[in-house]
Amino acid sequence: MHLDVLMMSVLMRLVIWVCCVLPVKCLHSELESWSPDDYSPLHNMLLTSNGLRLIITGQTGVYKVDVANFQLFSKLNQSGISNIIHNRTATFDYVTVCSNQSDSCLIIDPLDNCKEYLSELKPQIKIDGVKAFMATNTRGAERNQNEDFLFVGCPHVESQEKLGGRCTEPGISWYLNSGKDKSDPWYGFKSYKDTPVLTDKYIDAFSVDKYRVFFSLQRVVATGTKRSRIAQVCQYIDQKDGNDSTPYTYADMPIQCGQLKEIRAVKKVVFKTETIFVAVFSESSKSAVCAFTMKTITEMFVENIKDCYRGIRVPENEDYADFQSTDIPCSRKIAENDTFEKPDDYFLCNKDSLPLYRQVIGKKTMYLQPVVDYDDAELTAVAVSVLGPTVFAILGTAKGEILKAVVYPSDLAAKVKKPRRHNFGRDIHDIYISPDDKHVFVLTRKQVFKLPVQSCSSYSTCNDCTHGGHCEWCPLINSCGLKGVCIRKHGMIGYDKCILGEIESPAEVSTREIQQVKIRFLESLLPPREFRRFTCSITLLSDDGMSSTSTVISFIIINRRIWKLDDSSIQEIEKRTKGTMNASLARDNFSLGQFIIYNCQTITRLSLCTKSNRTCKWCQNNSQSHCIDSEESCNTSGAEVKAGECPRVTNYTIISDESSVPTPNYTVYISQDRDTEIIVAGINLKEAVSVTYKCKIITDTQTLWLKSTQLDEGGNITCKIYKDEMFTISRHVDRLEAALQVVWGDSPLGDTLPIIIYACENLVQPSRNCEQCKSFASYQPYLRCHWNGTRCIDSTTTLETTECRDPEITKVYLLNIYPNDTTTVLTEGVNLDSVYIDTEGVTVAGEPCIPIAPLSEPGLQIWCDLSPRSSVINDSVVITLENNSTVWTSDHVRLLIPKITSMKPTSGPMSGGTSVSLYGQHLDTGRDVTVTIGDTACILTKKIASDNLFCKTEGLNSYTTTDVTSEVVVKIDGAKVLGNLKFTYLEAPFIKEIHPKTSFASGGSILTVVGRHLHGIKMPKLYSTTEHRWGGNTVSELQNCTKPNGTVDLHCPTPRYPGKTVIPEGGVFTRLGFEMDDVPSVSDYNLPSNVAYLQYFPDPKLKHINDVKSSERFIRIEGDDLDLAADESDIKVLIDCEAYDVFDVVKRTIAFEIPADRPVCSKTTDLPLNISVQIGYFSQTIGSITFESNRSDLTETTMPVSNTTSQQKVTKTAPDTTHQPDESNSTKTAVIIALVVLVVVIILFAGIGSLHVYRKYRAMRNQTRDIVEFRTFQNEESDERRGIRTISTVSYAYARYTSGLYDYIHDADVVNTYLELSGEDPTYTKADEYVDPHPYRKLDNDVDQSEIKNDIPVNDDSENKMETNIQSEVMGIQDGANELGCDLDGGNIDPVYTPRNGKETSVESMSSANNDENIGECSVNIDGGYIHAVWTQEFDPGKREDKFENSKKDGPLETTAAKFDWAMVETTPKGIAPEQDMDVEQMDPVENEEFENGTCQENIGTTCGQGFEAEEHEGK
Repeated sequence: MHLDVLMMSVLMRLVIWVCCVLPVKCLHSELESWSPDDYSPLHNMLLTSNGLRLIITGQTGVYKVDVANFQLFSKLNQSGISNIIHNRTATFDYVTVCSNQSDSCLIIDPLDNCKEYLSELKPQIKIDGVKAFMATNTRGAERNQNEDFLFVGCPHVESQEKLGGRCTEPGISWYLNSGKDKSDPWYGFKSYKDTPVLTDKYIDAFSVDKYRVFFSLQRVVATGTKRSRIAQVCQYIDQKDGNDSTPYTYADMPIQCGQLKEIRAVKKVVFKTETIFVAVFSESSKSAVCAFTMKTITEMFVENIKDCYRGIRVPENEDYADFQSTDIPCSRKIAENDTFEKPDDYFLCNKDSLPLYRQVIGKKTMYLQPVVDYDDAELTAVAVSVLGPTVFAILGTAKGEILKAVVYPSDLAAKVKKPRRHNFGRDIHDIYISPDDKHVFVLTRKQVFKLPVQSCSSYSTCNDCTHGGHCEWCPLINSCGLKGVCIRKHGMIGYDKCILGEIESPAEVSTREIQQVKIRFLESLLPPREFRRFTCSITLLSDDGMSSTSTVISFIIINRRIWKLDDSSIQEIEKRTKGTMNASLARDNFSLGQFIIYNCQTITRLSLCTKSNRTCKWCQNNSQSHCIDSEESCNTSGAEVKAGECPRVTNYTIISDESSVPTPNYTVYISQDRDTEIIVAGINLKEAVSVTYKCKIITDTQTLWLKSTQLDEGGNITCKIYKDEMFTISRHVDRLEAALQVVWGDSPLGDTLPIIIYACENLVQPSRNCEQCKSFASYQPYLRCHWNGTRCIDSTTTLETTECRDPEITKVYLLNIYPNDTTTVLTEGVNLDSVYIDTEGVTVAGEPCIPIAPLSEPGLQIWCDLSPRSSVINDSVVITLENNSTVWTSDHVRLLIPKITSMKPTSGPMSGGTSVSLYGQHLDTGRDVTVTIGDTACILTKKIASDNLFCKTEGLNSYTTTDVTSEVVVKIDGAKVLGNLKFTYLEAPFIKEIHPKTSFASGGSILTVVGRHLHGIKMPKLYSTTEHRWGGNTVSELQNCTKPNGTVDLHCPTPRYPGKTVIPEGGVFTRLGFEMDDVPSVSDYNLPSNVAYLQYFPDPKLKHINDVKSSERFIRIEGDDLDLAADESDIKVLIDCEAYDVFDVVKRTIAFEIPADRPVCSKTTDLPLNISVQIGYFSQTIGSITFESNRSDLTETTMPVSNTTSQQKVTKTAPDTTHQPDESNSTKTAVIIALVVLVVVIILFAGIGSLHVYRKYRAMRNQTRDIVEFRTFQNEESDERRGIRTISTVSYAYARYTSGLYDYIHDADVVNTYLELSGEDPTYTKADEYVDPHPYRKLDNDVDQSEIKNDIPVNDDSENKMETNIQSEVMGIQDGANELGCDLDGGNIDPVYTPRNGKETSVESMSSANNDENIGECSVNIDGGYIHAVWTQEFDPGKREDKFENSKKDGPLETTAAKFDWAMVETTPKGIAPEQDMDVEQMDPVENEEFENGTCQENIGTTCGQGFEAEEHEGK
């Protein structure tokens, strides 16, 4: 790598670091959570009207959670709370909570900072399923007197009359000013024991003007079926007597959404002037959403109340109202017909207070079609908000998923596409949307979550972005953001629709009429007045969808709203249109519309050319038919077909002469051994004058053209199929699927006729199976076959004999016996009768086996059911045929009894994904094996063995709050296998906290995972994800977690940092996730950010320590930022093979007490031992220690300890990106961004300037390279043949770069010198490129470095064997070290500290003095880690002679390389890893063995100067 490239790389890395790494605290933190510290269950949630507080009730208290920072504000200790009432009226805004373990409800102020309640409300509400609210009624002449009423809906509960409180009787009651006594009369239901219909629970209740509306779920006692009803009470002041109207205004009726009757949740929203109730209905895994308007509800109530006036009411066996008097409502018709003309309000509020028309139990159903429905989700919760012209709903499911949809108006209703769904893994109880429509609050049994209403940035297209209503599209930057973000951040108008205008053109247009296509822009999106040309893209998609083309076209202005295509665009579209294509126009993700365009000249099909609305016609010939424009003429030799006159086939008729008989599904069977005629009828069939008709048969391998095709006078075509032609079919025929088609000239006419071609002799298996052939006449009469004594033939052939040979049984499948169920037995054979065997025709070991006719095939196989048995069968199978003859098996049939004896594990999460192993006997003898746990399938994952099978659990269809234990049932061929095993579905794991929150880059720090139900997972695993600013993410490797004894927590080691960039000193935030079977709520996407974040810091850099003596007693190890991600418990000091704890860690120092004795594993040696520091997976060798023999006799010394207090691990909180900054923070942010941009600009200019200067300097230097400069070492030495020998050496390292395998040398003069020194002709020119064909071997870390030779080729051909290299003995050691350290970086030869001499030693290849500075400029890994030749040449004063010699053992290269075994490399416990220094001589023997065997695959890090690079070594 050239230095300028290296400089550019460093410059770009610096820019990326400034731009991307400085703001590392932009961790994706869109999801937050809160949960009680005691893990107690949560029941209800309420968002205050101002959106500042969440009031959450749980098993142990009432919690006030601050919405902004999502932290607990205060807690009111009160156990057993299950009901919550929002006391929002015209007079106050409080919350009432009720406990089943208290005598009174508590009224609290949601905004109050104190933990106490304001007052008590008596009597108490003590049962579940209650819904209540406060409503204000106004009275007085000036309507300024407000009265607050408490309305309570109480369901049926067994023995509720004994519980006390407000719900001793079921029904709807109300109380003035929340008083003790309810209004009288009130709307009550029959008691729990007396009613035919029970109200199981009230779903929700609302106040709308003067109407009080209740939604409930009911159950019919007799059948157990569930249904939903809606009730209303009209509350107004009677102007006559000043009394309340409520005693006589109750009515209810069924409510239904599509086919679903079970309501699960409902929320109210006001859209413009309408009140809308968005309700979700669910049954099993099917769900639907309906949007009921108050208007449609009141209209249906009026219909039911009018029926009451007509004397119509539900039957007595469905009537659950307690009349509280002897007058039965709706028992008499009203006489005055004028009553029905009165306004709706008269009926809804019973303005005449008629006792007979009260408590109306209506029959007519409030029914709506769903606006959206789901076939794979059970909806449990809903929240709604108004977004512009639509009502937007967020839906929760029983499995914890969040879904979104537009639900009103119905014509705009649709599901909102979401790239990823949040899944919290547990039943969602309730959902609220903040008043500003920015956040969603989700209540589950264990947690409350806060997340954005919409993650707009996840949408990549305009249509997806604007579909939900929360987001807008920023066109100039093609990105999606929340509404208002485009103008606020980017200074542009954002669009909430992706339509700029519409196309004005016919639905289908010819290329000759393309000028008719115009664009009409929407009034609100007109182009600027100065625009005269508008460009957009057009995409043309072929009608078969197989090909497409796109280009840019232009429109020119007619007026500001209407634009037309310019001439060049018309020509481009004509050129690209092939046949018929679907055209769509768009600009910047904005749609402009679609239309169909066709080019008559390129249409290749008759039917497409002659469509009635096209301006084309078809020229039909016997070959080369084509389509032309309607204004053109065909040649005289062919037929002309105009638009709308396309000939086509309408019907096929088989001549009924026994040649073929259609099957019940009208498939035509044609025998290969007989002639067949088929008559084809059609329309617009023209006379065959110059263009002929032909019939053909098409198989999967060939096309057979029939010789005889005729068109009769009636306009029908007759296709004659001769048996001689059928035998030309090349493939084997038994039941060959084919098709018959009529062709006119070269144009197919209409659809094909499916046929099956058969040959009788190939239908029976084996060919001697006479009875099977005979059975065709009875059971498959469309197969015209019979038996002629030796084979099965077509029935037109003369019979020789019909006698069949004796029957025989060829195989009985070894099926299982089931003591508690029937056993299915399959017997196969030959000639097993041509009719079905009767009920007593088969016995197994003397026991009757009842034949199963639908499965059996006469003559070939018999299926039968054997009654339950308790013992193993070991006897013959006997079949009695129709003629009373018998056939039996020669060998006994042994039928075994399968059993299931054990399984593991016996529990797993409700979400499924648990791998279950079942063990038993004889499990592999059946054909079909299924496993179920209760009603849930367990999917087989491996091939079944005799003694085991494996399956993976599916998730439960619905989430429950308690563990579910179910029977495990194994069935083989539909019969249950013996076994009594149970599997328990456990509640999904819940993770509350993970600590610590930091780790070094190498990972390995132990995290403690705190939560519930964590041990229910067999093999939990942890991973880490880092998100890239430019999109996408990187996931780390999985880490296995352990389950410490005596705790409910998990311990998980942190993985190595998954990112590819360098971690800055400030650290980088990532997200943690878990693999726990199929539990979705613990993934990195679904874990809340305040739980899941992990901050990585760079690995510490430890300083080397000089030789340590054991007499020193204490050592201090210095490094940078040691306490950022570690404390004393995380750090271990290793002396040789034994690990020791440290006793103090401060920011830059580790304090360690030297052990008194040498490690046990090193007792046999007195050599110095390596000292390493290990922090998780990070490990570095920092020096060595020498143990003295008389350590115990030495005077004890004490090491002074630093005054700095030992610090604990630094835990930094996750950045709160959801908090909206104030204006001052925005200003500060803008200033910071401006400074960062300024720094980036300065760096860029400085870097570019430096690079420019350097390149000019380098260009000047290159001008002097016409002559290769090389160093000549002259040394006089004695020689027998000559007196003086001159040795010259040249280094060419500066003139080459590496490809990893070859050297490329571009400098012609250098190469010529190279060739000249090697004895070859210097004919190389600058136009050539010299490629050294000899790849050089890499250095193995385990070989003796002293044996490494320069430039020894890997291949062993004779030429290479002649090439040996020598190097100068007088070459400077330091000069060689500097070059080799750079040139051979991939070989892991580094300048390192050498304990033997206390100096730094390095190795380099030989270089000339003039090129020393060039060699010094070489970049890291210049040649990929290969050692190259340093060529030498001997000069004789009188004669030139070339040869190559090996370097001497004492040469500087070999001398230094021999010391390489003292080089410091970085290792991990598994081999070599980043940033660990370790003496090679003292490496673990296991590690050396890995190197020797070539199995080490860890990262090997080396240094060259100040550079650093890691290579993946995979066994090299």
